[in-house]
Amino acid sequence: MKPFYCSLLFDGRTDKSLSEKEIIIIKYLDEGVPTIKLLSITEPESGKAEAVFEAIKAKAEDMDLSLGRSCIAMAAHGASVNFGSQSGMMV
Repeated sequence: MKPFYCSLLFDGRTDKSLSEKEIIIIKYLDEGVPTIKLLSITEPESGKAEAVFEAIKAKAEDMDLSLGRSCIAMAAHGASVNFGSQSGMMV
């Protein structure tokens, strides 16, 4: 099987109904051509780091994408849910 590597970009927003939405974008090489696509829009159980990570992980697994084997980079804005020093998703 050919190795597959990608990076993920994600951003979240709480809508009017106070439910969290997370958009997930994937970037990968398709026969040497950089390709960017919408992977999914998901709804974490809450806006907390653990719930956001679990929602992203579940969507990736639904699409047969192993974050541990394939994802070589992740990017997000600097909100504390992503980069908080104690409980951020990227910590």
